[in-house]
Amino acid sequence: MSKIEEIVKKASQKKVDFLVFPELFLTGYDLPYIMEKNNILEINDERILSLCQMAKRSQVHNPV
Repeated sequence: MSKIEEIVKKASQKKVDFLVFPELFLTGYDLPYIMEKNNILEINDERILSLCQMAKRSQVHNPV
């Protein structure tokens, strides 16, 4: 999450409105492990909430 926060801060400095990360960047790319441990993200997952907070703090969001 610290690396993601660094990227979000840099994007904010550049006045980015829309920031895209690759699929599975929060859970990793080990699909058998994800399926075995049921490590699928839910909407209230702390990683998702953390990303939302980062975006709001850094103003890397563009409300429609």
